[in-house]
Amino acid sequence: MKDLPPAQAGRRAPRAAGVVTAGAVAAGLLTAGSGPLPADANDTPGIHLSRTYGAPGDEVRVSGGVPGSDKGTTALQALRRGRWVTLVRGRHHGSYALRAPLRDGVQTWRVLVDGQSTPTVRLRGVTPGPYDPPPGPVFTAVAPAASGTDLPTLSTDGRWVAVRGARVPLLRDRLTGRAEKPWAQDARPALSPDGRLVTLVRRGRGVLLDLWTFATTPLPRPAGRRVAAAAPADDGSLALVLVDGDGLRAPFVLRPGDESPEQLAPATDGTVQAVLASGSDTVALTTSAALTADDVDEAEDAYLLLDGSPELLDETADARTHSPTLSADGRRVAWLAESPGGTEVVVRDVGTGAELFRHPADEAVLSGDGTHVAWRDGDVLASSDLDAPTTRSVAVPDARELAVSGDGRWVAFTATASPIDGGATPSATWLWDRDAD
Repeated sequence: MKDLPPAQAGRRAPRAAGVVTAGAVAAGLLTAGSGPLPADANDTPGIHLSRTYGAPGDEVRVSGGVPGSDKGTTALQALRRGRWVTLVRGRHHGSYALRAPLRDGVQTWRVLVDGQSTPTVRLRGVTPGPYDPPPGPVFTAVAPAASGTDLPTLSTDGRWVAVRGARVPLLRDRLTGRAEKPWAQDARPALSPDGRLVTLVRRGRGVLLDLWTFATTPLPRPAGRRVAAAAPADDGSLALVLVDGDGLRAPFVLRPGDESPEQLAPATDGTVQAVLASGSDTVALTTSAALTADDVDEAEDAYLLLDGSPELLDETADARTHSPTLSADGRRVAWLAESPGGTEVVVRDVGTGAELFRHPADEAVLSGDGTHVAWRDGDVLASSDLDAPTTRSVAVPDARELAVSGDGRWVAFTATASPIDGGATPSATWLWDRDAD
Protein backbone atom coordinates (compact mmCIF):
# COMPACT_ATOMS: atom_id res chain seq x y z
CA MET A 1 0.00 0.00 0.00
CA LYS A 2 1.42 3.34 -1.00
CA ASP A 3 1.58 6.46 1.13
CA LEU A 4 -1.86 7.90 1.63
CA PRO A 5 -2.70 11.30 0.16
CA PRO A 6 -4.92 13.84 1.90
CA ALA A 7 -8.63 13.54 1.22
CA GLN A 8 -8.74 16.31 -1.38
CA ALA A 9 -6.04 14.53 -3.41
CA GLY A 10 -7.53 11.04 -3.12
CA ARG A 11 -7.93 8.53 -5.92
CA ARG A 12 -11.61 9.20 -6.44
CA ALA A 13 -13.88 12.16 -6.01
CA PRO A 14 -16.36 11.86 -3.12
CA ARG A 15 -19.52 10.17 -4.36
CA ALA A 16 -21.81 11.60 -1.72
CA ALA A 17 -21.92 13.91 1.26
CA GLY A 18 -20.44 12.43 4.39
CA VAL A 19 -23.77 12.26 6.21
CA VAL A 20 -25.39 8.82 6.35
CA THR A 21 -28.52 9.06 4.24
CA ALA A 22 -31.99 8.56 5.61
CA GLY A 23 -32.43 5.65 3.22
CA ALA A 24 -29.35 3.90 4.56
CA VAL A 25 -30.44 4.37 8.14
CA ALA A 26 -33.94 3.12 7.33
CA ALA A 27 -32.46 0.06 5.69
CA GLY A 28 -30.46 -0.65 8.84
CA LEU A 29 -27.29 -1.33 6.87
CA LEU A 30 -24.94 0.83 8.90
CA THR A 31 -24.46 0.79 12.63
CA ALA A 32 -22.80 4.20 12.91
CA GLY A 33 -20.78 6.79 11.07
CA SER A 34 -20.71 10.13 9.34
CA GLY A 35 -18.19 12.49 7.86
CA PRO A 36 -17.77 16.22 8.52
CA LEU A 37 -21.03 17.84 9.50
CA PRO A 38 -22.06 21.48 9.17
CA ALA A 39 -23.68 23.46 11.94
CA ASP A 40 -27.29 22.28 12.13
CA ALA A 41 -28.64 25.45 13.78
CA ASN A 42 -27.63 29.08 13.92
CA ASP A 43 -26.44 28.75 17.52
CA THR A 44 -24.48 25.51 17.05
CA PRO A 45 -20.72 25.73 16.37
CA GLY A 46 -19.76 24.18 13.04
CA ILE A 47 -16.93 21.71 12.45
CA HIS A 48 -14.82 21.06 9.34
CA LEU A 49 -11.97 18.59 8.74
CA SER A 50 -9.06 19.13 6.38
CA ARG A 51 -9.10 15.37 5.79
CA THR A 52 -11.05 12.36 7.02
CA TYR A 53 -8.25 9.82 6.54
CA GLY A 54 -4.50 9.46 6.31
CA ALA A 55 -1.59 7.57 7.81
CA PRO A 56 -1.24 7.49 11.61
CA GLY A 57 0.61 10.63 12.67
CA ASP A 58 -0.74 12.72 9.78
CA GLU A 59 -2.03 16.02 11.05
CA VAL A 60 -5.70 16.93 10.72
CA ARG A 61 -6.83 20.55 10.87
CA VAL A 62 -10.19 21.01 12.59
CA SER A 63 -11.88 24.37 12.12
CA GLY A 64 -15.25 26.06 12.38
CA GLY A 65 -17.25 29.16 13.11
CA VAL A 66 -18.76 30.16 16.44
CA PRO A 67 -22.12 31.90 15.95
CA GLY A 68 -22.91 34.66 18.43
CA SER A 69 -19.54 34.74 20.18
CA ASP A 70 -16.40 36.75 19.48
CA LYS A 71 -14.04 34.97 21.90
CA GLY A 72 -13.87 31.99 24.24
CA THR A 73 -12.31 28.56 24.82
CA THR A 74 -12.08 25.44 22.66
CA ALA A 75 -11.03 21.83 23.23
CA LEU A 76 -10.56 19.15 20.55
CA GLN A 77 -11.60 15.77 22.01
CA ALA A 78 -11.47 12.13 20.90
CA LEU A 79 -13.72 9.32 22.11
CA ARG A 80 -11.62 6.52 23.61
CA ARG A 81 -13.10 3.52 25.40
CA GLY A 82 -16.33 5.35 26.00
CA ARG A 83 -14.73 8.50 27.42
CA TRP A 84 -13.89 11.86 25.83
CA VAL A 85 -10.18 12.64 25.98
CA THR A 86 -8.91 16.17 25.26
CA LEU A 87 -6.25 16.24 22.53
CA VAL A 88 -5.56 19.97 22.43
CA ARG A 89 -6.99 23.16 23.94
CA GLY A 90 -7.22 26.63 22.42
CA ARG A 91 -9.15 29.86 22.24
CA HIS A 92 -11.45 31.23 19.58
CA HIS A 93 -12.20 34.71 18.28
CA GLY A 94 -15.43 33.98 16.44
CA SER A 95 -13.81 31.03 14.72
CA TYR A 96 -11.30 28.35 15.67
CA ALA A 97 -8.58 26.17 14.13
CA LEU A 98 -7.08 23.22 16.03
CA ARG A 99 -4.68 20.49 14.90
CA ALA A 100 -4.08 16.91 16.05
CA PRO A 101 -2.53 13.73 14.60
CA LEU A 102 -4.45 10.68 13.44
CA ARG A 103 -4.23 7.32 15.18
CA ASP A 104 -4.61 3.93 13.47
CA GLY A 105 -8.19 2.84 12.89
CA VAL A 106 -11.51 4.64 13.16
CA GLN A 107 -11.78 7.48 15.66
CA THR A 108 -14.53 9.89 16.69
CA TRP A 109 -13.75 13.56 17.36
CA ARG A 110 -15.67 16.62 18.51
CA VAL A 111 -14.85 20.18 19.57
CA LEU A 112 -16.08 21.80 22.77
CA VAL A 113 -16.64 25.50 22.15
CA ASP A 114 -17.35 27.43 25.34
CA GLY A 115 -18.53 24.11 26.78
CA GLN A 116 -20.92 23.43 23.86
CA SER A 117 -20.24 20.39 21.67
CA THR A 118 -20.09 20.45 17.91
CA PRO A 119 -21.51 17.46 16.01
CA THR A 120 -19.16 14.48 16.15
CA VAL A 121 -17.07 13.48 13.12
CA ARG A 122 -15.35 10.23 12.19
CA LEU A 123 -11.83 9.79 10.84
CA ARG A 124 -9.70 6.84 9.84
CA GLY A 125 -5.99 6.28 10.21
CA VAL A 126 -4.73 3.68 7.72
CA THR A 127 -1.25 2.29 8.37
CA PRO A 128 0.59 2.28 4.99
CA GLY A 129 1.51 -1.09 3.46
CA PRO A 130 2.62 -3.08 1.69
CA TYR A 131 1.07 -6.19 3.19
CA ASP A 132 3.38 -9.15 2.56
CA PRO A 133 3.88 -11.20 5.75
CA PRO A 134 6.06 -14.32 5.92
CA PRO A 135 4.27 -17.63 5.22
CA GLY A 136 2.11 -19.32 7.82
CA PRO A 137 0.14 -20.51 9.60
CA VAL A 138 -1.66 -22.73 7.11
CA PHE A 139 -5.15 -21.83 8.39
CA THR A 140 -6.29 -18.73 10.24
CA ALA A 141 -9.78 -17.99 11.53
CA VAL A 142 -11.04 -14.61 10.37
CA ALA A 143 -13.29 -14.42 13.45
CA PRO A 144 -13.79 -16.75 16.44
CA ALA A 145 -14.98 -20.11 15.18
CA ALA A 146 -18.25 -19.84 17.13
CA SER A 147 -19.14 -16.41 15.73
CA GLY A 148 -21.16 -17.62 12.74
CA THR A 149 -19.60 -15.79 9.78
CA ASP A 150 -19.91 -16.44 6.05
CA LEU A 151 -19.67 -14.83 2.58
CA PRO A 152 -16.02 -13.68 2.80
CA THR A 153 -14.63 -11.02 0.47
CA LEU A 154 -10.93 -10.09 0.17
CA SER A 155 -8.99 -7.10 -1.11
CA THR A 156 -6.47 -7.77 -3.87
CA ASP A 157 -3.46 -7.64 -1.54
CA GLY A 158 -5.14 -9.90 1.03
CA ARG A 159 -4.91 -7.22 3.70
CA TRP A 160 -8.61 -6.46 4.12
CA VAL A 161 -11.23 -9.16 4.68
CA ALA A 162 -14.95 -8.61 5.25
CA VAL A 163 -17.59 -11.15 6.21
CA ARG A 164 -21.27 -11.32 6.97
CA GLY A 165 -21.92 -12.46 10.51
CA ALA A 166 -24.86 -13.89 12.42
CA ARG A 167 -23.20 -12.51 15.57
CA VAL A 168 -20.08 -10.62 14.48
CA PRO A 169 -20.20 -8.67 11.20
CA LEU A 170 -16.57 -7.93 10.59
CA LEU A 171 -14.03 -5.87 8.67
CA ARG A 172 -10.49 -6.92 9.54
CA ASP A 173 -7.20 -5.17 8.72
CA ARG A 174 -4.75 -8.09 8.67
CA LEU A 175 -1.71 -5.77 8.68
CA THR A 176 -2.56 -4.20 12.05
CA GLY A 177 -4.88 -6.93 13.35
CA ARG A 178 -7.59 -4.35 13.97
CA ALA A 179 -11.19 -5.55 13.59
CA GLU A 180 -14.31 -3.42 13.23
CA LYS A 181 -18.06 -3.98 13.17
CA PRO A 182 -19.15 -1.25 10.76
CA TRP A 183 -22.49 -2.61 9.54
CA ALA A 184 -25.56 -4.55 10.56
CA GLN A 185 -24.89 -8.20 11.28
CA ASP A 186 -26.83 -9.71 8.39
CA ALA A 187 -25.75 -7.24 5.67
CA ARG A 188 -23.86 -8.90 2.81
CA PRO A 189 -20.55 -7.11 2.13
CA ALA A 190 -18.45 -6.97 -1.06
CA LEU A 191 -15.07 -5.19 -1.05
CA SER A 192 -13.53 -3.34 -3.97
CA PRO A 193 -10.15 -4.77 -5.03
CA ASP A 194 -8.24 -2.03 -3.15
CA GLY A 195 -10.28 -2.59 0.02
CA ARG A 196 -11.50 0.99 0.24
CA LEU A 197 -15.10 0.65 -0.96
CA VAL A 198 -17.68 -1.85 0.25
CA THR A 199 -21.22 -2.51 -0.90
CA LEU A 200 -23.69 -3.69 1.72
CA VAL A 201 -26.91 -5.43 0.73
CA ARG A 202 -29.72 -6.24 3.14
CA ARG A 203 -33.42 -6.92 2.63
CA GLY A 204 -33.60 -5.59 -0.90
CA ARG A 205 -31.71 -2.37 -0.24
CA GLY A 206 -28.05 -1.46 -0.27
CA VAL A 207 -25.42 1.25 0.11
CA LEU A 208 -21.95 1.95 -1.22
CA LEU A 209 -19.70 2.91 1.69
CA ASP A 210 -16.29 4.58 1.38
CA LEU A 211 -14.42 3.23 4.39
CA TRP A 212 -11.99 6.17 4.43
CA THR A 213 -14.21 9.20 3.87
CA PHE A 214 -17.35 7.58 5.39
CA ALA A 215 -19.37 8.80 2.41
CA THR A 216 -22.43 6.63 1.80
CA THR A 217 -24.47 6.35 -1.37
CA PRO A 218 -27.73 4.38 -1.60
CA LEU A 219 -27.58 1.74 -4.32
CA PRO A 220 -29.96 2.61 -7.20
CA ARG A 221 -33.31 0.88 -7.38
CA PRO A 222 -34.94 2.04 -10.64
CA ALA A 223 -38.69 1.50 -10.85
CA GLY A 224 -38.75 0.24 -7.27
CA ARG A 225 -36.59 -2.82 -7.91
CA ARG A 226 -34.94 -4.62 -5.02
CA VAL A 227 -31.17 -5.09 -4.76
CA ALA A 228 -30.18 -8.77 -4.75
CA ALA A 229 -26.40 -8.40 -5.14
CA ALA A 230 -23.78 -5.70 -5.69
CA ALA A 231 -20.01 -5.47 -6.09
CA PRO A 232 -17.81 -2.36 -6.45
CA ALA A 233 -14.76 -1.69 -8.60
CA ASP A 234 -11.93 0.58 -7.42
CA ASP A 235 -13.24 3.52 -9.46
CA GLY A 236 -16.69 3.30 -7.87
CA SER A 237 -18.34 1.41 -10.74
CA LEU A 238 -20.95 -1.07 -9.57
CA ALA A 239 -22.14 -4.44 -10.85
CA LEU A 240 -25.72 -5.00 -9.66
CA VAL A 241 -28.40 -7.66 -9.76
CA LEU A 242 -31.85 -6.09 -9.33
CA VAL A 243 -35.22 -7.81 -8.83
CA ASP A 244 -38.47 -6.39 -10.22
CA GLY A 245 -41.98 -6.64 -8.77
CA ASP A 246 -42.58 -9.99 -10.50
CA GLY A 247 -39.49 -11.53 -8.95
CA LEU A 248 -37.51 -11.44 -12.20
CA ARG A 249 -33.80 -10.63 -11.99
CA ALA A 250 -31.59 -8.63 -14.33
CA PRO A 251 -27.90 -7.57 -14.33
CA PHE A 252 -27.03 -3.86 -14.29
CA VAL A 253 -23.89 -1.71 -14.30
CA LEU A 254 -23.61 1.77 -12.80
CA ARG A 255 -20.53 3.75 -13.86
CA PRO A 256 -19.15 6.91 -12.19
CA GLY A 257 -21.01 9.99 -13.36
CA ASP A 258 -24.08 8.08 -14.56
CA GLU A 259 -27.40 8.98 -12.96
CA SER A 260 -28.99 5.59 -13.48
CA PRO A 261 -27.67 2.05 -14.04
CA GLU A 262 -27.53 0.38 -17.45
CA GLN A 263 -29.46 -2.87 -17.83
CA LEU A 264 -27.29 -5.49 -19.53
CA ALA A 265 -29.78 -8.29 -20.19
CA PRO A 266 -33.54 -8.94 -20.02
CA ALA A 267 -35.00 -9.90 -16.65
CA THR A 268 -35.42 -13.66 -16.09
CA ASP A 269 -36.52 -16.00 -13.32
CA GLY A 270 -33.23 -17.93 -13.26
CA THR A 271 -29.85 -17.34 -11.67
CA VAL A 272 -28.35 -13.96 -12.54
CA GLN A 273 -24.80 -12.90 -11.69
CA ALA A 274 -22.63 -9.96 -12.74
CA VAL A 275 -18.99 -8.92 -12.20
CA LEU A 276 -17.13 -5.88 -13.50
CA ALA A 277 -13.44 -5.31 -14.21
CA SER A 278 -11.99 -2.17 -12.61
CA GLY A 279 -11.79 0.87 -14.87
CA SER A 280 -12.94 -0.92 -18.00
CA ASP A 281 -16.05 -1.79 -19.99
CA THR A 282 -15.52 -5.53 -19.52
CA VAL A 283 -18.40 -7.28 -17.74
CA ALA A 284 -19.05 -10.97 -17.15
CA LEU A 285 -22.55 -12.14 -16.32
CA THR A 286 -24.82 -15.16 -16.02
CA THR A 287 -28.36 -15.18 -17.42
CA SER A 288 -30.83 -17.60 -19.01
CA ALA A 289 -31.80 -14.89 -21.51
CA ALA A 290 -30.39 -15.46 -25.00
CA LEU A 291 -28.11 -12.51 -25.79
CA THR A 292 -26.59 -13.98 -28.97
CA ALA A 293 -27.89 -16.04 -31.88
CA ASP A 294 -25.70 -19.02 -30.97
CA ASP A 295 -27.39 -19.34 -27.55
CA VAL A 296 -30.05 -21.84 -28.63
CA ASP A 297 -30.91 -23.55 -25.33
CA GLU A 298 -32.81 -22.36 -22.26
CA ALA A 299 -30.00 -23.12 -19.82
CA GLU A 300 -28.21 -20.44 -17.84
CA ASP A 301 -25.13 -19.23 -19.68
CA ALA A 302 -22.11 -17.12 -18.84
CA TYR A 303 -21.44 -14.18 -21.14
CA LEU A 304 -18.63 -11.72 -21.61
CA LEU A 305 -19.56 -8.17 -22.57
CA LEU A 306 -16.82 -6.16 -24.26
CA ASP A 307 -17.85 -2.54 -24.82
CA GLY A 308 -21.46 -3.70 -24.64
CA SER A 309 -21.16 -6.54 -27.19
CA PRO A 310 -22.09 -9.96 -25.70
CA GLU A 311 -20.08 -13.09 -26.34
CA LEU A 312 -21.16 -16.55 -25.20
CA LEU A 313 -18.29 -18.03 -23.20
CA ASP A 314 -19.16 -21.67 -23.90
CA GLU A 315 -21.08 -22.74 -27.02
CA THR A 316 -21.54 -26.37 -25.95
CA ALA A 317 -25.20 -27.29 -26.46
CA ASP A 318 -27.23 -27.95 -23.27
CA ALA A 319 -24.29 -26.98 -21.06
CA ARG A 320 -24.97 -24.77 -18.07
CA THR A 321 -22.27 -22.16 -17.51
CA HIS A 322 -22.24 -19.78 -14.57
CA SER A 323 -20.26 -18.12 -11.75
CA PRO A 324 -17.93 -15.99 -13.94
CA THR A 325 -15.07 -14.02 -12.37
CA LEU A 326 -12.73 -11.51 -13.99
CA SER A 327 -9.21 -10.36 -13.36
CA ALA A 328 -9.13 -6.72 -12.22
CA ASP A 329 -7.87 -5.57 -15.64
CA GLY A 330 -10.46 -7.62 -17.53
CA ARG A 331 -7.84 -9.59 -19.45
CA ARG A 332 -8.75 -13.03 -18.10
CA VAL A 333 -12.09 -14.62 -17.26
CA ALA A 334 -13.01 -17.83 -15.42
CA TRP A 335 -16.33 -19.64 -15.16
CA LEU A 336 -17.91 -22.98 -14.24
CA ALA A 337 -19.21 -25.27 -16.99
CA GLU A 338 -21.68 -28.05 -16.09
CA SER A 339 -22.19 -30.96 -18.47
CA PRO A 340 -23.27 -34.61 -18.14
CA GLY A 341 -19.61 -35.44 -17.47
CA GLY A 342 -19.37 -33.16 -14.45
CA THR A 343 -18.52 -29.55 -13.56
CA GLU A 344 -15.25 -27.89 -14.57
CA VAL A 345 -13.61 -24.52 -14.06
CA VAL A 346 -12.43 -22.92 -17.30
CA VAL A 347 -10.07 -19.94 -17.59
CA ARG A 348 -9.65 -18.01 -20.84
CA ASP A 349 -7.51 -15.15 -22.10
CA VAL A 350 -10.02 -12.48 -23.14
CA GLY A 351 -7.81 -10.91 -25.80
CA THR A 352 -6.65 -14.05 -27.63
CA GLY A 353 -9.50 -16.40 -26.73
CA ALA A 354 -6.94 -19.05 -25.68
CA GLU A 355 -8.00 -21.52 -23.00
CA LEU A 356 -5.51 -21.33 -20.14
CA PHE A 357 -6.89 -23.82 -17.63
CA ARG A 358 -9.56 -26.50 -17.27
CA HIS A 359 -10.10 -28.76 -14.26
CA PRO A 360 -12.96 -30.52 -12.44
CA ALA A 361 -14.30 -28.14 -9.76
CA ASP A 362 -17.46 -27.49 -7.77
CA GLU A 363 -16.53 -23.86 -7.17
CA ALA A 364 -13.81 -21.50 -8.44
CA VAL A 365 -12.71 -17.87 -8.42
CA LEU A 366 -10.03 -16.05 -10.42
CA SER A 367 -7.42 -13.95 -8.59
CA GLY A 368 -7.43 -10.19 -9.05
CA ASP A 369 -4.23 -10.14 -11.10
CA GLY A 370 -5.39 -13.08 -13.20
CA THR A 371 -2.34 -15.24 -12.44
CA HIS A 372 -4.08 -17.83 -10.22
CA VAL A 373 -7.40 -19.59 -9.91
CA ALA A 374 -8.63 -20.95 -6.57
CA TRP A 375 -10.95 -23.92 -6.85
CA ARG A 376 -12.63 -26.64 -4.82
CA ASP A 377 -13.33 -30.17 -6.00
CA GLY A 378 -15.05 -32.19 -3.28
CA ASP A 379 -12.87 -31.89 -0.17
CA VAL A 380 -9.84 -30.63 -2.12
CA LEU A 381 -9.13 -26.89 -1.95
CA ALA A 382 -6.48 -25.70 -4.42
CA SER A 383 -4.73 -22.67 -5.89
CA SER A 384 -3.37 -23.09 -9.41
CA ASP A 385 -0.72 -20.86 -10.99
CA LEU A 386 -1.88 -20.23 -14.56
CA ASP A 387 1.53 -19.14 -15.85
CA ALA A 388 3.85 -21.79 -14.28
CA PRO A 389 1.65 -23.96 -14.30
CA THR A 390 1.63 -25.49 -10.79
CA THR A 391 -1.06 -26.34 -8.27
CA ARG A 392 -1.00 -26.44 -4.48
CA SER A 393 -3.85 -28.15 -2.67
CA VAL A 394 -5.05 -29.00 0.81
CA ALA A 395 -7.86 -31.19 2.17
CA VAL A 396 -10.70 -29.11 3.65
CA PRO A 397 -14.08 -30.80 4.24
CA ASP A 398 -17.15 -28.70 3.49
CA ALA A 399 -15.31 -25.60 2.16
CA ARG A 400 -17.51 -23.22 0.19
CA GLU A 401 -17.96 -19.53 -0.75
CA LEU A 402 -14.39 -19.02 -1.95
CA ALA A 403 -12.63 -15.67 -2.21
CA VAL A 404 -9.00 -15.18 -3.25
CA SER A 405 -6.35 -12.48 -2.97
CA GLY A 406 -4.86 -10.84 -6.04
CA ASP A 407 -1.86 -13.14 -6.38
CA GLY A 408 -3.69 -16.28 -5.28
CA ARG A 409 -1.74 -16.63 -2.03
CA TRP A 410 -4.68 -16.38 0.36
CA VAL A 411 -7.94 -18.23 -0.17
CA ALA A 412 -10.87 -17.38 2.09
CA PHE A 413 -13.65 -19.91 2.57
CA THR A 414 -16.60 -20.77 4.78
CA ALA A 415 -16.80 -24.14 6.56
CA THR A 416 -18.77 -25.87 9.30
CA ALA A 417 -15.82 -28.02 10.34
CA SER A 418 -12.46 -26.70 11.53
CA PRO A 419 -9.75 -27.27 8.88
CA ILE A 420 -7.26 -27.54 11.75
CA ASP A 421 -8.75 -30.33 13.89
CA GLY A 422 -11.96 -31.28 12.09
CA GLY A 423 -14.17 -30.19 14.99
CA ALA A 424 -17.70 -29.13 14.16
CA THR A 425 -18.40 -25.38 14.36
CA PRO A 426 -21.13 -23.01 13.31
CA SER A 427 -20.56 -21.47 9.90
CA ALA A 428 -17.09 -19.89 10.15
CA THR A 429 -14.70 -18.10 7.80
CA TRP A 430 -11.09 -19.20 7.39
CA LEU A 431 -8.03 -18.15 5.43
CA TRP A 432 -5.69 -20.65 3.81
CA ASP A 433 -2.13 -19.44 3.19
CA ARG A 434 -1.03 -21.25 0.04
CA ASP A 435 2.64 -20.47 0.74
CA ALA A 436 2.67 -21.99 4.25
CA ASP A 437 4.35 -25.35 4.79
